Formats: sequence, structure tokens, C-alpha cells
Amino acid sequence: MKIVKPLHLSIFQRPFTLQGQHHLGVSVLALTDMEETPHLSPEPKLWQLVNEELTTGGGLLDLAIPKNCAEFLATGYGYTHHQNDKTTCAAKIQLDTLEKTLIVTGDRHWVNDHSTAPLPFSKMGLGWSNAFGGPQFAENLHGKGVAAEQLSAGSIQRLPNIESPQSRLTSPHQHILPASFDAIDITSPRRFAHMGKNYDADWLENEFPGFANDIDWRLFNMAESDQQFPQYNELPSQANYCIWNMHPTKPFQQGKLPAWQARCFVNSLRNGEEKFEEITMRHTTVWFFPHRERMALIYQGCIRISEDDATDIMELMPALEIINQPRSSIHYYQVLQQRLDKEKGALFSFREKDLLPETAIDSQLDAHSSNVQSPMHENISNFERHQREHYRLRLAQEGKDIEQLFPSREKTALPSLEQLPDYAAELKQQADALERQTNNMGRVDLLSPERPTHPNTSFSGAENYHQQLNLLYKGGKSDEDSVVRAEQALFQTYLMSAQTQEPATRIAGNAIAIIRNYVSAVMARDKNLSGMDLTGVDLADMDLRHANLRGTLLENANLYGCNLEHASLQEAMLARADLTNANLSYTNLERASLALAQCENTNFTASRLIETNIHKTLFKNSNFSDAFLENLLADQTIFIQCLFQRAHITDTTFLELELDAINFIEAQIKKVSFIKCNLREFNCSHARIESSCWVETQAIGSRFHAAHLLDCSFTAGSNLMQADFSDATLKQCNLRQMPLHQSSFERAKLDNSDLSQAQLTDAHLQHLDASGSLFIRSDFSESRLINANLISAIMQKCILIGADLRGANLFRADISQSRFDDTTRWDGAYTHSTKMQPRIKGES
Repeated sequence: MKIVKPLHLSIFQRPFTLQGQHHLGVSVLALTDMEETPHLSPEPKLWQLVNEELTTGGGLLDLAIPKNCAEFLATGYGYTHHQNDKTTCAAKIQLDTLEKTLIVTGDRHWVNDHSTAPLPFSKMGLGWSNAFGGPQFAENLHGKGVAAEQLSAGSIQRLPNIESPQSRLTSPHQHILPASFDAIDITSPRRFAHMGKNYDADWLENEFPGFANDIDWRLFNMAESDQQFPQYNELPSQANYCIWNMHPTKPFQQGKLPAWQARCFVNSLRNGEEKFEEITMRHTTVWFFPHRERMALIYQGCIRISEDDATDIMELMPALEIINQPRSSIHYYQVLQQRLDKEKGALFSFREKDLLPETAIDSQLDAHSSNVQSPMHENISNFERHQREHYRLRLAQEGKDIEQLFPSREKTALPSLEQLPDYAAELKQQADALERQTNNMGRVDLLSPERPTHPNTSFSGAENYHQQLNLLYKGGKSDEDSVVRAEQALFQTYLMSAQTQEPATRIAGNAIAIIRNYVSAVMARDKNLSGMDLTGVDLADMDLRHANLRGTLLENANLYGCNLEHASLQEAMLARADLTNANLSYTNLERASLALAQCENTNFTASRLIETNIHKTLFKNSNFSDAFLENLLADQTIFIQCLFQRAHITDTTFLELELDAINFIEAQIKKVSFIKCNLREFNCSHARIESSCWVETQAIGSRFHAAHLLDCSFTAGSNLMQADFSDATLKQCNLRQMPLHQSSFERAKLDNSDLSQAQLTDAHLQHLDASGSLFIRSDFSESRLINANLISAIMQKCILIGADLRGANLFRADISQSRFDDTTRWDGAYTHSTKMQPRIKGES
């Protein structure tokens, strides 16, 4: 199930079964202020408040099961600042016709069956810890007063600070019900008594996993009965509220509940077809936090579902409206489709007005985002300025001004989050127009041969870089530090963008010998070639071992067969360089550019590629054994028959690549992502892989033999058919919904891993150790589970038809609601304490 929601709402969902029918309970939560014109707070603010305020009960706001009747709750303090008596006050809440008062008293204790005078206080918490109770009192284990306590001053029996006016202590031997505005713990006897008692064999066989037929639905109301509206299933619309003595400076607070109504929609599968449906929502709960001037609104509803775990619900989307101003279902369907769009959905996810009243939206998100100037923002701005200068010259030759055609973004205000979809569409229109403009210029040149040509119409990356440097020096900046920073920025831009510009020209003629002789002389002297401009040079077959080439410009250089062992190539420009048959073992390529470089039969053994630009680089038959690769983006990069044995690869993304015969045997792989890749003859045998993922990646026949995988995931359209995980260890790994047909997990160990809904048909699972792992709804048809350890494995709703479970250990495994028949083999299987019930309806 995918949740699609605005940033200012939170949503809970819980499937439940009652009397044989399955339902999905939904709660929509909104945090708002208590002003006359209320505004929603972003969702993180809600959970920050819950973490700080709900210190008992596990911070539980709701159970996502609709309540029968409406209620109010409150968390906060009683204050005495407004009155002369600092020892006692009354905290009171009135909501519509319902009101409740608590007597709040300073600390007291019993002396000879008499209470001491209360101590003065300025504020007193109104939670269960200050109500009647104690460790031996089941109705309130967090309280005080039920028995004497051993404190530093000795053994004393304290009195509660909070009491109901109708039930106050008069004796240390007296027991009363604790009083608070807070939620009652579900384990409290007075609430848990509503759970029902008929959880017997008949329930297990016919009603599980649903509630017992004698359950009292008051179980799901969290407040005391005197805070409930038994006559209403939702709160009165725009109900008035008044609160006394629960704010540090305001003795009295009043207002109305916001005139809002939640709506909620699902996309579900009904008889194999998608259906867009609405869940009717009720405003059942308001939870006040008076001292914070905040209240949480909870709207609830439910819908019938086909599966007891709601797998037939694909998407769930909440919204909020002003009462009596409903939007159409068509509007919400269109919003859902926009947000599900793979290309533009992320932009629409920030447009809150599609799902919320504009008057209720908190503007803090946009205000914060517009003030943030991140390094990424600065880099993008620098790159944009560079590109504008590049096109400025081309358009100037046509007598046109780029500022008139396309005004600079720096001269316009940044868009708000709400405006992102429209802003992105506008940028695309501008980019398309600019591309058409420049293409038309090229066509005009072809159609008009008499027109004089302009040799400088297109510049290479190196020429652009030098031209920008000249402009910088001519600018006459007196601040040397500013000049240095500008130089560095220009150089970094060149390193990042060389692949997007015209290639540098290869040096030819007599200049080749001159430069080679010069390089040889430097190598003989001190090997320091750092920062030199060697663009387009021919250094083929030269010995450049231990050379200092830091920051050297070598774009489109011929380095065929060069020996660069132990060379320093940090921030070197090697875009389009020919490194065929070159030796780069033990080199440092940190932050260098290898974009569009040709690396065939190239040796990178023990080299360091950290933050290196490898965009569109060709690596064929290259050796990366023992190399260190970190913070790389392999985009349109080509890897063919490369060896990464014992390599250390960290924080790297392989994006939309065809990887042929790549060998990661014994490699150390951490935080590596394979996104939309096609892996052929992919080998990770004996590798240690941590926190890595395969997304929409075809990995058919991949080998993970004896590998160790920790916190790894294979998700979203990936394919692992015929994959080999034999003798591997998978700890806390996610292979949900994976095609694993004819895969092998022989002698593998699955530790707390999830293979739910996986297609394990005809799989080799002999001697698999999968104790405690998840296989919910997995398909084991014709698979071999001989002698597998399935102790405590969760295998609910699996398909076991034709599976061979001979000798398997199913002690305390859960195979309830699973399908099997006469072709399923159980010979010698240990099924003591195996959970078989409930069975699928209609099967014995």
C-alpha cells in the first residue's frame, strides 16, 4: 500500500476482521493551533509534540480503528499563577455540552491518617504519574498514593496531586479511580475488560485473526467515560470549547473546533480491476495541548476489503476540506494520478492546496525553503551562469540578447514549494525554446553558404574554461581570496561539465615531440606536472610513474599504454583521454574527471576513485582489484568484463547501466545502489555487502554464493530468477515480491529477512536456515525445502503445492491459511507446535 498525502497531515491505517469480514481502519491526524483562524502545522511538528508531551502510554495517539462515539482528551498542566492560593487550583475543560474538572493540589503525604498541608506550586502535570496509583495498582501503574514509598526522607505515603471532585481521598487505606484528561492505557483493567473473552478454539478456527464476537467496541475509545459523547459518533461541528487554568499566562482559553472535514480515498483491486473509492470519515477526537496552544484533530473511517492484510489496497490518500465546501471525486482522482506520475509526481507532492484548504496551510515550509542556500544551490547557480555565458556568445553573433529571450533566474524570485510544478514546466519550455533557437542557427548556416562562418561559434570545454579565466582576470578584482575562490569554482565547473561541451583538439605535428621532450625532462627532474595545461597531448607509452599530475589538464590526451603507477591525479582533467592499456595502479584519482575517457584493458589495481567523474566513461576489461571507489555516480558509464576483486566500493550509484560480466568477488560493498540496471553474469560471490539496494534491476542468474548481505534490499521491479545465494548469509534483508524462480538458497542463512510475496517456484532451498524470517504470501510451488530450518518462520498464506518439505523443521512456524495438496511432501517434517489454523475457508 502506498500512502499519498499532504505534508500537513498524518495518517494511520490498520486492517481488522470482525465477524468474518475484513475492514481497513483509517485515521487522519492534523495538528493545528488554537487561533481564531487556525493553521495546520507540518506533520513533523505533530510527532515532535507527541514525543515531548506523551511520556506515558508509548506516545500512542490513536489505534486507527474507528470509535463508536466521539471524545476529547488533553495533555498538559494545571497553573496557579492567576490566583492567590498557590496550593490548589481547578483545571477544567468544557467542549460543547460536556465538561470535566480536576482538582489539582500541591505535594502532600499522610501523617497518622491525616494529610499534610499541600505545598505551593506554579504548575503541576495532569498526567497519570500525578494521579492515584502505583506499581501495585493495575488501574494506574504510573501513579502515586496507593502505598508507602521509600524516599530519601524515609518511608512516606504520598497523596495524588490530581483528583476528581466527586472522588477524593480521605484515608490512606482508601482506593479511588485515578483521574486525568489523558488517554487510558489499553492494558488498564477498566479498558481491557472490553476486549472480549471468547478467544477459544472455535475463534481460532473460524474468526482468527479477527476480534472475538463478544468484543465491546468501547475498547477503542481512549478517554475516560466522562470525556465521551455517547450520543454522538462524531464531534459536534465547530463545537465551542473553554479551558481553565491550563496555560502559563492565560487563565482562560476559548474557541471553536475548526470548520474542517477530512476525506480519504483508496485505489483498490476489486475482481482484478482497479477501483477508486472514498472512505467516509468522522471527526471522532480532539486532543488538546493547552499550554502549547495546539490541538490534534483525529478523523476516522473504515472500508470493507477483500484481504485480511489489506493487500488489495494499492494507494491511500487523505485530504482536508472546509465544511460545506466539498471538492469532487474527479478532482481527487486527478491529484492522485499526478502524484503517482514517476517523472513529475515528486513536484506535485509539495502542492498542498490540492489536498488542503489554502487558508489552513502553514507558510513555514516555503519561508524556510526560500531562505536556505545550500552548496548544491550554489553549484547549480554557477553551472547555470556558465551555460548562459556559453549561449550568450552564440546568440550575440545573431544580434540577440539572451537576457531578453530568457531572463536570468537570479533576477526572479525563487518559486515556492506550491509553485514547483508550474515552475518546472516553465523551465522546460525555456530549455526547449533555447534548444530550438540554437538548432535553427545551425540550420541557417547550412542553408546559407554565402554567409560568413564564425570559427568561434562553438567552444571546447578547455577553451570555455580559459575564456572564463581571462574574463575573471580582466574583471580587476582586488580581493585575492575572491579571485582564488572564483578560479576554483571555474575549475570545478570545468571538471563537472566537460562532457557536455565540445571536445578539445588533439595536438598534432611537431608540437607532439616538443611536449613529449618537455614532459620527459620534468619527469627526470622532479616529476611535478601539477596544474599544467597538457590538453590534447600525445604521451602514449610514456613512463609517468609517481608523477604529480594534480589539477593537470589532460582533456582528450593520448595516454595509450602509459605507466602511471603511483601517480597523483587528484582533480586532474582526463575527460575523453585515451587510457587504453594504461597502468593506473595505486594512482589517486580523487575528484578527477574521467568523463568519456576510454579505459580498455586499463589497470586500476589499488587505485583511489573518490568523487571521480565517470560520466559516459568506457571501462572494458579493466582491473579494479583492491581499488577504493567512493561517492561515484556511474551514469551512462559502460562496464564490460571488469574485475573488482577485493575492491572497496562505498556510496556509489550505478544508474541505468548495462553491466556485462562484472566480477565483485570478495569485494567490500557498502551503500551502493543499482538503479534500473541490467546485470549479466554478475558475480558477488564471497563479497560483504551492506546497506545496498537493487531497484528495478534485472539480475537474472546473478551469483551471491557465500556472500554476506546486511540491510540490503531488492525492490521495485527487480528480477532475481535463477540467482545463486547458496551458502550466503542474508541479515535484515528485503526481497519482498522478488521473482526468485529456480533460484538457489541451498545452505543459506536468512536472519530476520523478508521474502514475503516472493516467487520461489522450483527453487533450491535444501538445508536453508530461515528461522524467524518472513515468507507471507510467498509461492513455494515445486520448490525443494528438504531439511530446511523453518523454526518460527512466518509462512502465512503461502502456496506449498508440489513443495518438498521432507525433513524440514517447522517447529512453531506459522503456515496458517497456506495452500497445499496431495503433491506437497511432508515425510519426516517436524510439525510439532506448527500453527496450521486458521485454514483457508472451504479447505479442511
